[in-house]
Amino acid sequence: MSLNRIVAFAPEPRENRPEESIVHRARTALMTDRSPPNVGDAIEVLASSQFPNRHRDLERVLSDVNAPSRLRMRAALALARSEREAARQILRSALDIDDAIVRNGVMRALGMVGGADELTAIERVVPSLKGRTRDLAEFARTLISHRLGRADTLPDSPLEGKLLEPGKNCGRRVHTRVARPGTVERALSSASSLYGIEVDEQAVVEYSCERSSGAILLNRDLRKAPELLRKRPALVGLEARRNRASGDYSVSYVILSRPVGGAIEVNVHLTNGTRVFTGRAEVRGDALSWTLRAIQRPGAFPFKASGILADGQLTVESAEAGPRVEQKLKPKPIDLTMPL
Repeated sequence: MSLNRIVAFAPEPRENRPEESIVHRARTALMTDRSPPNVGDAIEVLASSQFPNRHRDLERVLSDVNAPSRLRMRAALALARSEREAARQILRSALDIDDAIVRNGVMRALGMVGGADELTAIERVVPSLKGRTRDLAEFARTLISHRLGRADTLPDSPLEGKLLEPGKNCGRRVHTRVARPGTVERALSSASSLYGIEVDEQAVVEYSCERSSGAILLNRDLRKAPELLRKRPALVGLEARRNRASGDYSVSYVILSRPVGGAIEVNVHLTNGTRVFTGRAEVRGDALSWTLRAIQRPGAFPFKASGILADGQLTVESAEAGPRVEQKLKPKPIDLTMPL
């Protein structure tokens, strides 16, 4: 996050005036400045702060029809990081905004923090939505339903999809270990949203490979009671990707499960709703064994992993990732025959 522009345009704080802190100056930017770079930085500063009424400042940007659409979208996403009940009410009332870009941000934010009332509100507007906005609304329904453990409101189960696994001797080992205390603190403090779950700080797992590094964050409510996954849908946890330059973490994947027959289906989605990994889990006594595979899609990379969840600790027994699959276009033959 860059504060340079805020510091540049805002008046210097006067001596012994603590209210003119960086947060105060960010709030001033939201109220007096309309240039997108300044307002965008101010939104980020305010969202990351603990200012008690920051949701009101963000609401002003979200509801300002004269503000650029992408700034209003950022305000919607920032609301997901403010006081939850107030944010839910503001976002719920924003579902009728006509601007598709803004509404997309509202849907993504509701997926992060929405509850039963927001689920009902989304179901009301879904029939009138199209394209990307409808896809985000369906994913918001999926997230909220899993978070609440409600099977009756889940969209239809996604198609299985063609799986993409590393070939023999070409997989790249993914290394994992129990997270160090500093990693846990950094991951929890820098992640923009934890999607309404309480993360078990004792069960965070670090991973690293040639491609990336990050942390797996488990839902505290589920890790010690894996048998619950056989009874209801659940938001099992999150994967937070580490930025190698800054060391900060951002949530990249959401891990969901639902009971299917006698088994447990596991799906891993990008935060925009795209399903990238799928697999199965099975409860054996007090332990949960699981497997995951990559789903073939443009830009995907082969991946397979397996492990167990036992005694409140996630163990990755094996994990391999292959090189990214390049999508090649097949040329269409040209008919050079002369017509008679």
